[in-house]
Amino acid sequence: MIRLVVFDMAGTTVDDAFSVHDAMIRAFAQFEMNIDRKIASQAIAVPKPVGIHQILSAMGKDSLALEKQLFIAFKKHMSDFYANSPKVREVPGASHLFRNLRDLGIKIGLDTGFDRELADIILRRMPWSTEGLIDATITSDEVEHGRPYPDMIYRLMNLCAVDSTEDVIKVGDTPTDMIQGKNAGCIYTIGRNSGAFSTEELLLAGADLVIEDLSRMLTALPQFY
Repeated sequence: MIRLVVFDMAGTTVDDAFSVHDAMIRAFAQFEMNIDRKIASQAIAVPKPVGIHQILSAMGKDSLALEKQLFIAFKKHMSDFYANSPKVREVPGASHLFRNLRDLGIKIGLDTGFDRELADIILRRMPWSTEGLIDATITSDEVEHGRPYPDMIYRLMNLCAVDSTEDVIKVGDTPTDMIQGKNAGCIYTIGRNSGAFSTEELLLAGADLVIEDLSRMLTALPQFY
């Protein structure tokens, strides 16, 4: 029986498939480095300092000082966006899905490649906490290893008193989310095609099912029991 569903935030339940890419692009531009969304995607779903390190290494610009400066710049762009942009909203149907899952006795957990400070800015813009729809949240800076390692899923299981990964579904919109779900041993890993990655890329990374509309999970859930 499914007891916990772990959802990613940006692009999965928060409707901003490319805002993270674009904030990363602007951060690099501040230091006269031009990257595109394909390059920026290396920092999607993973802890952002790790993603920045990977991009710089690929550019042959290994520098701890520059990594720190880029991370500060990225966080400022993201914080400003999530705190102030009218575009920040939940993915259509997210609250409805959460309510229906909770009616089935299933707990809701959120995990993210952001740190706690940035995640809390996002959560303040969402209706989920005030409506009591979320059981637990975890961020990449609160575990030893972020995605694709399973640490965040295991921490959410602990917080929600769920013992077996056979009782857990992982939902995300990136290949890294899919790999994380598989690495954790989740019974099912579901991809949401937000536009950031294709259905084929999500399936290749291990998705058991790919959806665009979150409400489709409700029709798919009975087969998971």
